[in-house]
Amino acid sequence: MTSILTNVLATLTGAAVAVGTVTLVEYLGHQIYPPPTDLSLDGLKAYVASAPWQALAIVVAGWTLGAFLGAIVATAIARTTLWPGLLVGALITAGAAMNLTLIPHPLWMAALGLLLPLPCAWLGARLTRTKAQN
Repeated sequence: MTSILTNVLATLTGAAVAVGTVTLVEYLGHQIYPPPTDLSLDGLKAYVASAPWQALAIVVAGWTLGAFLGAIVATAIARTTLWPGLLVGALITAGAAMNLTLIPHPLWMAALGLLLPLPCAWLGARLTRTKAQN
């Protein structure tokens, strides 16, 4: 398999792991802090505006953990470069930015949601790459 194809498949697999992780963490958060039954955009906006900070922190934790684990998987598959793991972090950051654009969030959540996923993806990729080199 060519290096480019390996890196594409690594990125796609890492992104799937990242999205799965975000989904799982948010599902667990919804068990503690149930979302509204009205899942319209207006209903979600009202929920986010009134949700406890802990519920919102779980969402940020999901984005961060998803980027970290997705980058680990992507880098482990790619083996020769950190780029697939970093791309996973960029995809999660882009998803967070889209979410933050559609639904108003507190400033602290927006800042953490945009600042944490990429460095955590880099850390996961770096830790994996270091292990693969040894």
